[in-house]
Amino acid sequence: MDQLATAFTEFTSATELGIALSKISGNESFSPNQYSDVGFRPEFQDHTGPEFTENQVRHSVGGLIAGYLWGDNRLSRRAMDARENMSLPTGQADTRLNRVTMPMGAQLSGPNGGSRAAGLADWIRRTLCDPLRR
Repeated sequence: MDQLATAFTEFTSATELGIALSKISGNESFSPNQYSDVGFRPEFQDHTGPEFTENQVRHSVGGLIAGYLWGDNRLSRRAMDARENMSLPTGQADTRLNRVTMPMGAQLSGPNGGSRAAGLADWIRRTLCDPLRR
């Protein structure tokens, strides 16, 4: 999770401390515009409408980290979803991502987390990627 966090987010690690420290001095190797939403399933893309950000790689890893740290429960999902403007397509796409990434993140922290992590790339391809672009 730490490697995902530092490769695809501004977090310095996939810990609460790493998230907090990113507000002070973030992950300098992270560029929010480095990746787009190309290749994601259409329901997860946020490149339409006003205020689009195309940061779905960052957002999906953020959902994995949130599930990993706090589990997939009503409180943690509500906290993630509250960051989104549901009147915009971007907010709707982001909350749809939360509904699949947070449960997987929670599974990665469980007793079978290591075996789940070994299959994470396949899960991403099956769940998040557009089958027409694979």
